[in-house]
Amino acid sequence: MSKAFHRDDELAMRLFYVLAWTAMIANTIGYLSNAILYGWTPSTVFSFVCALVMYVAGAAGFIWHTHKIPGFIILMICNFVEFPVMYCVYGSARIGYMFLGVVGVVLFLGREWRWVGAGVVIALDAVLVLCRNLNLDAFLPYSQQENPIAAFMDFVIASASITVMLVVLLHKYEMQQLQLQEMSDELQEMVHLDPLTKLYNRRFLTEHLDEKITRGDNEFAVALLDIDDFKKINDTYGHVYGDETLTSFAKIMMKHMEGQGIAARFGGEEFMLVFDHTDLVKIRACMDKMKVEFAALGRETKNIEMSFSGGVEVFQQEDRIMKLFNAVDEKLYHAKHLGKNKVVFDEAEFATQIFVGREIFKD
Repeated sequence: MSKAFHRDDELAMRLFYVLAWTAMIANTIGYLSNAILYGWTPSTVFSFVCALVMYVAGAAGFIWHTHKIPGFIILMICNFVEFPVMYCVYGSARIGYMFLGVVGVVLFLGREWRWVGAGVVIALDAVLVLCRNLNLDAFLPYSQQENPIAAFMDFVIASASITVMLVVLLHKYEMQQLQLQEMSDELQEMVHLDPLTKLYNRRFLTEHLDEKITRGDNEFAVALLDIDDFKKINDTYGHVYGDETLTSFAKIMMKHMEGQGIAARFGGEEFMLVFDHTDLVKIRACMDKMKVEFAALGRETKNIEMSFSGGVEVFQQEDRIMKLFNAVDEKLYHAKHLGKNKVVFDEAEFATQIFVGREIFKD
């Protein structure tokens, strides 16, 4: 029986609470209204006995926090005992309860069994309706004239119960969609973010540049940065401090790239910035501010000088991503050989060593 019910026990218990309370309240109102309008007739006593069974099943589920057997008992009593008998006695005035029973089966049973269960209940109800209408005389001895007030109350109870169950079903669907979206976001983050620095990783960087080029967004520049003497920092102060240096540098980049583009970890201690413009004055200013802040970080933490070298390349329309990467990597290589702590912007700077990062720009 366990496979017939929801595997998510917490969700299944919430559904059981709805099913049990709906069944118990509807039956209580049903037999009490029958007792008031008709007296304690056999049909009233029958409804009362069914209600007692549901009270016991519901109480057992609440006390022992279980839903499978109590839920199964309630569904069986409703769909195969009480609702069919009530329809035979009162006719179409009680057909709403049959719809309620089908909804309860679809809502409460698990995916593998809900359509089977609903099919069985619908088939039974259809046969019962057909037999009653084709051979009405056979049911007349057991039939009872429905009171208009009772018919109205039955309609209200069945409609309200179906509405509550459908609202719960809709809420369940919305919660599942929300959980799926959260899982999707987490997976996207795992795929596209570097776990240490929380910057974009190289995979996302490549996809981002591919997308820019595909949509014809050719006005951009990239900068490839490398922390100077990072191996020495790791060897001298340990990998923990090395990781802290990487994460701190990442925060500096994210701070100064806000509104300008994105920052990504290219690999190891190398990072790439993608500027959504080609204004070299602004890019120089951004580099200067980052250099000053990164140098201050080294002095404050270990009283050492920390710096980075880099190259900047403006995208040309005929370029491809690998050509762009190779060009900016070559400029980084030259910056390192010019004495480090430099950023090379164009071919002339290979020789002139422009940009030593001494000018401080205010935020």
